[in-house]
Amino acid sequence: DEGKANAAGALEILVCNDDANKTAVAAAGAIPPLMELLCNGSDEGKANAAGALGNLAAGNNANAAAVMAVGAIPPLEALQCGGSDKGRAKAAGALRIFEILEIMGLTDA
Repeated sequence: DEGKANAAGALEILVCNDDANKTAVAAAGAIPPLMELLCNGSDEGKANAAGALGNLAAGNNANAAAVMAVGAIPPLEALQCGGSDKGRAKAAGALRIFEILEIMGLTDA
């Protein structure tokens, strides 16, 4: 599980503010495994998955829609309420991204 948590952490960094990487990572199929880690990983894995999913969605409507389609909002909300300190912070950040997209009318979050 540590390897998955580390991989999610690396993806979180890789896609931060890099549109080409966001597109490539999503196209490679990273969203479903990140969602699995968000739901069933260690505390570190959940936190890193939340951060990666949020970064993938930030500024990329297609990725935001894909993250929404796999049902990420309820587990992000659960992590924000009951995760580790790091998990709560990263879930809050990801949820904020979806809130902004909703306000802008770019998603139905």
